[in-house]
Amino acid sequence: ERLQRSMRDPRFRDMFSDYVDEISDPKHRGEQEQYMRDLETKGECPKNTVLLEPSPGVCARTAMKFAGGSTQKVFVNICYSEGLQEISFEARGGGQMVNIPMVMSRPRPDKDKSG
Repeated sequence: ERLQRSMRDPRFRDMFSDYVDEISDPKHRGEQEQYMRDLETKGECPKNTVLLEPSPGVCARTAMKFAGGSTQKVFVNICYSEGLQEISFEARGGGQMVNIPMVMSRPRPDKDKSG
């Protein structure tokens, strides 16, 4: 509810748009990746944390529909990494159980070509 109120404020929308532009800029993404590599090299990552470098897979575009009727574009990036276990299959009760290892990151705002 608070976010919906904020999004109605033109000043907030402008600031939010500036923020999304900044974090979407490839220049800043490179800085963030370098920072993460530096943490890993220095052994300063949080305990029990492994940094993975994802390789591009596919991107699915969909939309979320809110109770108020508005919609928001959502992009789901499906990547892969050598750092994850392989998919595995196990016979179970006349069928098969499939184990698909996965890692999910936090959602982050971004823009596509149409904004």
